[in-house]
Amino acid sequence: MSQNPDYGFAVGRVRSLETTLLDRNRYDRLVRTRDGDEFLSVLAETAYGRYFEGERSGRQGNDIERALAEATDDEFEFFRQYCLDEWLLELLQLPEDVRNLKVVLKRRLVGEEASPDQLLPQGRWGLGQLAALAVGTPGALPAEVSDMARQIVTQPDISRDPARIDMALDRLLQGMVMNLARASDYMTGYYRLYADLENLRSLVRVKATAELAAGDAELTRAFLPGGTLRLARLAALLTGDWEGLIGGLSSTRFRGYIEQGVGEMVRHQTLLRMERLGREELLRYLRRSRYATFGYEPLVTFHLLRENEWRNLRLLYVAKQARLPTAETLELVAYAD
Repeated sequence: MSQNPDYGFAVGRVRSLETTLLDRNRYDRLVRTRDGDEFLSVLAETAYGRYFEGERSGRQGNDIERALAEATDDEFEFFRQYCLDEWLLELLQLPEDVRNLKVVLKRRLVGEEASPDQLLPQGRWGLGQLAALAVGTPGALPAEVSDMARQIVTQPDISRDPARIDMALDRLLQGMVMNLARASDYMTGYYRLYADLENLRSLVRVKATAELAAGDAELTRAFLPGGTLRLARLAALLTGDWEGLIGGLSSTRFRGYIEQGVGEMVRHQTLLRMERLGREELLRYLRRSRYATFGYEPLVTFHLLRENEWRNLRLLYVAKQARLPTAETLELVAYAD
């Protein structure tokens, strides 16, 4: 931990706001609601209630998106106010920028222009900069982003496949955040763990869905840099059976993660449990900052816990609208005490 005393006041604010995070009992109530309307009513009884004021009757399906958008704006403003390190602010905004670039780039490739309302407002790159990056304009900054966009738009096998565009930009993003986080053991550890978890999930997905001959290339395209597990080690596990894959990773910290993920894939052909377990592993890592008295780590942790909360709520609301069974709905909620 950094233990920077300049963050003392910010940590005090964070500790008071942590009580507003949804706990397991609240999630249990949300999971067991009967439909979308009841879900919104229960959510309105939490700290999110202020975003539903005046909307308790005649709600529309997009009300939760409006409420979460307002909550996101408030949280980013809180983080921006108390973040004292420019590199850290950039680190947390970079994923929003890359997500916006994906939107602009994909629309440009089908002959359309993105509008401001399609973009996340928390990013740093404006629409003009995003448009320049999307076509790989020489001199556009960041240069590595412009170079990657130029590769995408000039290679038809990538530009015609949205999934490959996402993978290319996800790899680029991972490299950029690892570079920004290099001065922080805490943040480097977080993004290293993220890479390992995502790479293992890609391994299981590719093994379950790709032809053997194409599996190695698909895994290479999806592989994120910066983790502790090497690509060659994971690629070697594509050729054996599922037991061999589990055995090949049994000596790592990810044994339980891979066992449960493979088991769910074999039984039900889904990666939902693996995705949830991966998110919970990241949350447990973040929770280490609860013991920090000073430093930026509690501020970052609170921000990322909020982001996980928003993701949970979006997934739960969709599940309620689709009337998914409770057992399946539970697989959507990532929560770590």
